[in-house]
Amino acid sequence: MSIRHAREFVKPAFEKLGLKVGLVSSDHSTTNDGTIAKLQQGKIDVIINIGMLGEGFDHNKLGVAAIFRPFASLNPYIQFVGRVIRANDDCKHCYVVSHLGLNQTKRFDEFKLFDSDDQAFLQGLLFEEEQHRVPIDDSFIEEDDSSSDGQADDTVKIKELGAEVVSFESQFVKGDDKIVRAEQAIQELSEVEKQVLFEKLGVQYDSVSTKKKRKTRPVDERKAAKGLLNEKEKSVATDVLKALGLKHKGRNFNKRFDNFVWIKKKVSNLVNEKMGIDKNTRKELSLQQIQGFFGTQNLEVIKQKCEKYFREKLNSKLKN
Repeated sequence: MSIRHAREFVKPAFEKLGLKVGLVSSDHSTTNDGTIAKLQQGKIDVIINIGMLGEGFDHNKLGVAAIFRPFASLNPYIQFVGRVIRANDDCKHCYVVSHLGLNQTKRFDEFKLFDSDDQAFLQGLLFEEEQHRVPIDDSFIEEDDSSSDGQADDTVKIKELGAEVVSFESQFVKGDDKIVRAEQAIQELSEVEKQVLFEKLGVQYDSVSTKKKRKTRPVDERKAAKGLLNEKEKSVATDVLKALGLKHKGRNFNKRFDNFVWIKKKVSNLVNEKMGIDKNTRKELSLQQIQGFFGTQNLEVIKQKCEKYFREKLNSKLKN
């Protein structure tokens, strides 16, 4: 949905499962090429896209399209899922995953209407060059939904699997106890009651089974937590820049470093100070130490301190 959402929720959720994650966005223009190169080399399992991967991008090993923001119309929806329904090496199936809360059931129902008789029209939608944007709040990033050149698979068949597996994932929801209670309550329902419930949620129901979530290994959870700490620091730096009305790529404080990089350095130093660690010892942090830090208001305090610090720097320059 946004760079912040990708940094602080989506990326660590995959990393907790031991998957290697790459992120491309307008905010990471200096590293996007390197991330795409790693993807092409098979060094990345998951690629997270915010406003990137537009026209000219193609990677035939993509097999799952996970939708984290709503599409207002069918056209950009088809262009997005088109990234995985193309020829996919030896993989005969692809999967399109979406959360019920995004209210994209209508889009998928429309998408299912395309069968082998509609391939010419489907191909035209998949590879047209027009850009389609969904009006969204300023806190979100508008995405380029154009697709890359290529050939559509003329044997595309669309089948809905959503009713076969229901997974209650607590990583994106505050209050795991609510998820547990909901799961327990559903397990107590009869098959008929489950069918009524899921039909109300917009899921076509035949039989429902719940799968246990893939367990996270402590080493992966710790790695994800360290990554999340770094991403939260980036968010703080972004907030400071926004409060000061400065551009990420500007150089208002140091001629050698962009504003974002320079402020991020300051944020990281203050985080180390609050955690009582030296600059190069973060790799020794335990999961408990990081989680304990997240449980405080330190990041908000650091943000306010940085905003005050850099505002004074700006005012001092103006006086001079």
